[in-house]
Amino acid sequence: MCDHKRFESKVSVFRLTGQDDLEYVTGYTTDIRIRCADCGYPFEFIGLPGGVNPKHPTVNADNTELRAPIRPARNPDTEQEHWPAIEKKQE
Repeated sequence: MCDHKRFESKVSVFRLTGQDDLEYVTGYTTDIRIRCADCGYPFEFIGLPGGVNPKHPTVNADNTELRAPIRPARNPDTEQEHWPAIEKKQE
């Protein structure tokens, strides 16, 4: 039996774009998987609903993939949000 002392993760990050304009970024999301580096056994994410939602974290059907919306952090010097691409689209 493995003690699960070492871990590996796979992280994928995606840009969400407008339906008609693929250059217009509407948000970002990440998919995260974790497994034991020694035996390869996957870890489950606990307490989250299944599915996909751009507003809150969810998991896949077997709870082994976390799907979470993300965004660039605020600039610590100016306290401004650092994601200008998501500003309202200029018409």
